[in-house]
Amino acid sequence: MANLLKESKIIELKKSLDELPFALISVGAILNASNSCLLYFGIDHDGKVYGVKTNKDTLDSIKKEIDEHIFPRLDYEISLEKLERKEVIKIKANGNKRPYSVFKKYYIRDNNNDRYMSINQLKEIILKNSNIYKNPNEFSFDYKLNQIDEKKLINFIEKINIKNNFDFSYKGMEDCLSKLGLIHNSLLSRSALFLFSNKNDLATNLNLYKNDDKSQLIISRQIRGDIFTLIDNAFEFIKENIKYLDSNKSIPEIPFQVLKEILLNMYMHQDYDLSFENQIDITPSYITFSNPGNIIKGLSPLDFALGIEESHFNNPLIALMLYLNQDITMFGQGFKTVFDISDKEGIKYQFMNKDNNFIFEFSRKSHLNKILVKEKNKDKPIKETIEISLSDIDKKVFDLIKTKEGLRKEDIAKKTNKSLITIQRSIKKLIDNHYIKRVGSNKTGYWVAIK
Repeated sequence: MANLLKESKIIELKKSLDELPFALISVGAILNASNSCLLYFGIDHDGKVYGVKTNKDTLDSIKKEIDEHIFPRLDYEISLEKLERKEVIKIKANGNKRPYSVFKKYYIRDNNNDRYMSINQLKEIILKNSNIYKNPNEFSFDYKLNQIDEKKLINFIEKINIKNNFDFSYKGMEDCLSKLGLIHNSLLSRSALFLFSNKNDLATNLNLYKNDDKSQLIISRQIRGDIFTLIDNAFEFIKENIKYLDSNKSIPEIPFQVLKEILLNMYMHQDYDLSFENQIDITPSYITFSNPGNIIKGLSPLDFALGIEESHFNNPLIALMLYLNQDITMFGQGFKTVFDISDKEGIKYQFMNKDNNFIFEFSRKSHLNKILVKEKNKDKPIKETIEISLSDIDKKVFDLIKTKEGLRKEDIAKKTNKSLITIQRSIKKLIDNHYIKRVGSNKTGYWVAIK
């Protein structure tokens, strides 16, 4: 069959598999502009068919690269086809979970070229995917420009210009806030006030306890200010009241990156319509973060960590400003970062919706025991064997997948009489530790045992 393929807004052609990284960028860029993408290996940009050499592991290797480097996860099919009597690889991908990141960056298709996504393009995608314009409390005539601290706004623009190599010119508050999406139809957003207010409108409660039942309070402090100030001050409080593995206080008992991700999550997902504040409690055994507002109904943080769901924010404008300030580097990967690092370091955690709050809690006790053992034996020769400990439910999930392919997580939850969240955690653990792998797309695929 003669080849009539040409590169277009939705078609990308690559001569060889050596171009795989660039091909992935093209897939992400195309899906950020369209709902579907076709990628071929073995055909050059002009449509000439060269073919590719493959082995039994080639398609699995490509799948691994796609699953690891494009986020959220794609729905795609990969196959071998014959063109002009030569073997080529075809990947058909569909996606409506924008924005898609590739190698932790955002790209978009412009005609037949892939370019870095602009602030405005990213802003439009983030806000389009949200319900922000349907929230009657977000934009209002009640919010006034004279409530904005202009110095804070100018300082923010200067910082994001330096951090992102932007050339974002400041031409007054109204022009600047409009370009950032913080003014819509001439109405100022309350997110602008939360970020740049000249008043201390927001508060966060910080508590340090002597015991786990919280009956003996050591420190109780309420901090007030804008979101950037609250994040900085709350993080300092945490750093002052946790333990460290070294005298220089450079190695914390729980990695700073993990703590900061959950702290940022509080302000991005807080329900600002509720009348109570974010809160951080530190006890001898736990560090607990609590923010007003439950996580989205029917979803778990694991849905976002596994890339099953696209980014959802209660406050997309706040999330966008934190991204521009490089407090977050990608949308929707905060929980994945927390889970991956915590699981690797052996840090136990739990999360729940409770009384109009979303609560995320780290266990200090189990991790500190490991720290004490390391300190006690630091001068002795180290011989370390790492063995992953599976819980009873992990073993049941693994056995079910091993004995019957094609099971969905809902089937496993029913057979084990466990919640969907529990099954998702077990599946993630089994994937991370190479007990199982995913075959096929999110919609039609299934898990198989590899141990």
